[in-house]
Amino acid sequence: MALNNTLTSNQKVKDPLNKLQKFDAFRFKYTTAQQYIEDRMSMDITRLSKNPKNPLT
Repeated sequence: MALNNTLTSNQKVKDPLNKLQKFDAFRFKYTTAQQYIEDRMSMDITRLSKNPKNPLT
């Protein structure tokens, strides 16, 4: 039972740590908000152009 509790508590520490590392990687990808916005817009346009029910065409 003690081993099981240890595994669970380790997981509780590991999950937020993973999320934090992903956030850090994301945060340092862009130096300005403008870069983030442009990247998001190009991703959205790419996604929409791949969609056959594209409202833009």
